[in-house]
Amino acid sequence: MHDPDHEQDRRRRASKGGKRGGRGRPTAELGRLKERFETLAYAVLSGKIERADAAVAGQLLNGARACVRDGLAAREQEELAARLEDLEELLEQQNGGYSRGA
Repeated sequence: MHDPDHEQDRRRRASKGGKRGGRGRPTAELGRLKERFETLAYAVLSGKIERADAAVAGQLLNGARACVRDGLAAREQEELAARLEDLEELLEQQNGGYSRGA
């Protein structure tokens, strides 16, 4: 049985389950960025965009890619921390209220 004092936290984390899809989905964001890079490369190679302008655009797209990557890493870290907290709570309950560090 879960500790009733942590019920709100469990409900909040559980309500986020399966909601990683949609507009904020990292793989979709990365796919869009890839398409932009490919379009940009084609435009440079065909002479439609100056190389200097394309270089700046590429740098900006790289910045966007880094933001998506960092956001994904932060979200994964938060999810892992929540799972670890749940496991520690379960372990404490199974040990009769004694934690490993005590």
